[in-house]
Amino acid sequence: MPGFGCIVFVVTGGYPEAYAEGDLINLGPVPPSVIVFHAGTRLEHGQLRTACGRVFSVAATGETLEEAVATAYKGVESIKFEKMFYRKDIARR
Repeated sequence: MPGFGCIVFVVTGGYPEAYAEGDLINLGPVPPSVIVFHAGTRLEHGQLRTACGRVFSVAATGETLEEAVATAYKGVESIKFEKMFYRKDIARR
């Protein structure tokens, strides 16, 4: 069992204040050790769209903290939508 975990929140631009809703989301394949939790998404006419500020939580595990973080970011890279934002400094402080 892996010893470390990491979660990266993917939000819309402007969050937590004013933010757009309804942007089209392209969700590609994620690595097998990644779980993508939908938080602020909706399915509209067969298309995945943003529904609120916190859109996804991307979780990963690894034998080391560095591996867990790197794997979570690989999962984030599979997500694309306009004005997408996520912190790039997780576990670096």
